[in-house]
Amino acid sequence: MGISRIKSLEKAIDIINLFSERQPTLSLPQISTDLNIPESTTYRLLRTLQQKQVVARDSLSKKYMLDASLLRLATVIWSHLNIDRLAIPHLEKLATRSGETAHLYLLQGHQMVLVEAANSPNTVRFAMEMGTAMPLHAPAGGRAMLAYLPNEFLDECLHLHGLQRFTPYTITDPQKIRRLLSQVRRRGYAIASQQYIQASTAVAAPVFNHKQDVIATIAVAGPMPRFTEKEALALAPHVRKQAAELSAELGASDTAQCKSPQYVEMHAAPGTRGFSISRVRPKRT
Repeated sequence: MGISRIKSLEKAIDIINLFSERQPTLSLPQISTDLNIPESTTYRLLRTLQQKQVVARDSLSKKYMLDASLLRLATVIWSHLNIDRLAIPHLEKLATRSGETAHLYLLQGHQMVLVEAANSPNTVRFAMEMGTAMPLHAPAGGRAMLAYLPNEFLDECLHLHGLQRFTPYTITDPQKIRRLLSQVRRRGYAIASQQYIQASTAVAAPVFNHKQDVIATIAVAGPMPRFTEKEALALAPHVRKQAAELSAELGASDTAQCKSPQYVEMHAAPGTRGFSISRVRPKRT
């Protein structure tokens, strides 16, 4: 069954998309003609958008324009887009210290998405394609986020979406996952060995925003037997430190991990394993 379409919403979005630098103001007849929508329908849509402070109407020219309140959304978008840039020095420090690959993952729906990495100098290393989406219950990076998300969100992950097994070692028992997440909250980091990819280990710590909500994780992953739980445990304080410093750059306080969990989705483009998100920095050479 296809996804049902809300035509009035589509038309409203089409109106918003008509505005540009070349056409910052538009008249009712112009919008009606450009979108081939009756003026009566166009007027009702514009009235709704005006009431919701999406568009404004100039009292003299009678033309419409985007409302200045939308600048608030621009701030939100830029904060999301810049996190990967802010994370680069922290990832590079961890890659240098550990000799393994360091990753930045953003929360996207019930998954996490890889948006930045500092690669290991070793020929044999843990490598994933930018834009790869991963579940939250198995990898260390996902657990580091899941531990700080609301119980309602956790219940959805554990029961509605199910716990897929990726290796013979993947933990799929909901009660065991809950106990692991309690441990993550106590320690401030997560360690996972062979939970998502066999013969690999990872350690991860959460990243918080200025509202003290978890939005991402920094993780270091490597192949076994070079990078085992022992190496991950030794590296954990450094991963937590870099995640805390990145959180501070995003405006988080020192008590972010003590705050009641909230869900804040990072708006990377949706996808599944191997997709490329719309904004990915070119690989550094």
